Amino acid sequence: MSKTPNKSGDDIVRLSQAMDALAKLIISKQKDGSQLQVEYTHKLKELENVINLLLGLNEGTGDSVMDTGALDVKLRNSIEVLEKGDQKYVLIPIKPREGGGSTRAAWNATTKKSSNKKKNRIKCSFCHQPGHTRAHCEVRLAIPPKE
Repeated sequence: MSKTPNKSGDDIVRLSQAMDALAKLIISKQKDGSQLQVEYTHKLKELENVINLLLGLNEGTGDSVMDTGALDVKLRNSIEVLEKGDQKYVLIPIKPREGGGSTRAAWNATTKKSSNKKKNRIKCSFCHQPGHTRAHCEVRLAIPPKE
């Protein structure tokens, strides 16, 4: 009688250790899976930023953005590669831009700032209006000289 409780106690200990090892394995696999998901999402966002930057630089398709949903499906399945001559091309799905063009607007804002700084807005010393000097002032030239 004393052997039976001891044997079942050993079985319980081994079962408990096996369950513990299994639980630790499941937790480590979940961490690996979540880490892979985070890395995949980060890489997809980086790819989206690069492609949207390229689309924004091209004036012909500046009103388009990458279709991330369709690209995500393509990346999970397989990427379509076309061969034309000696070159290989990968198709990237795009869709019309919704809302404002953030990438294009940011790029245009930086170019506008630099072009505004280059302009020298000289004020006339006679009429105090910008854009001309006293020598070319229409107000001064329209007044007859004093005699």
